[in-house]
Amino acid sequence: MVLSDLHIGIEGEAAGRGIHLPSMLHVLLERVRELITSQSADVLLLLGDVKHRIAGVSWREARQLREFVVEVSKLVDEVVIVPGNHDVGVYSLTEGSARIAPSRGLGIGDAWLLHGHTWPHPEALKRDLIIIGHTHPVLRLFEDDVAVRQRIYLLARTRRARLYEALLTRPGYGELVKSYSRRGVMRLLVMPHFNPAAGGIEVEQLVSSKMGSPLLRSGVFKIGDALVVTLGGVILNSVRKVISASGGAS
Repeated sequence: MVLSDLHIGIEGEAAGRGIHLPSMLHVLLERVRELITSQSADVLLLLGDVKHRIAGVSWREARQLREFVVEVSKLVDEVVIVPGNHDVGVYSLTEGSARIAPSRGLGIGDAWLLHGHTWPHPEALKRDLIIIGHTHPVLRLFEDDVAVRQRIYLLARTRRARLYEALLTRPGYGELVKSYSRRGVMRLLVMPHFNPAAGGIEVEQLVSSKMGSPLLRSGVFKIGDALVVTLGGVILNSVRKVISASGGAS
């Protein structure tokens, strides 16, 4: 079971801005329990930004994070965390209840998984699929003339040579990259943020700006050509065509 961007403790930051939200911890726990049970998952892999505050951690956030990891570890054989840019101190906060993987990712079968705020390890070139979070993609749809922002997946393709060439220029990557193949095609799956209280970035903004993962900002994967996939697994169209069909608003 792979989830991304739980942002545990986000309601604390919202309260500082005058927005009072109920604790999301039990909402997240209940939903994770349902998913683990329904899918018979034996490992829970969290793709970064498990906690919300970037610099430091509040006592409430620390308590919620520990409770979450301890509770879900009772349901699976192992909890694995690939740290994101919000996860400073996550190793000590989980107190041995989770395995902390390298921030540049880990391989499982034919996939390489990382949070997405960094470039992946060159080992990703051996896989056909990269899975990331970090980006928080959302699509704005209109229902009865009311705009609704829905979390989505993005699925993109590229030539392996494009990632090979991009990694070749990264400091310290050069000699490592040269031992991998540049042939073939790779896919990128961008996961939605699991916490519905966390903000999202509309796909139109992702196309027209330099936000999100370096895999997207660099143009290694062309976000305009990426397929928009709903939470239910329905493929809508490419990002570019979805934007065009909505008159320029995603």
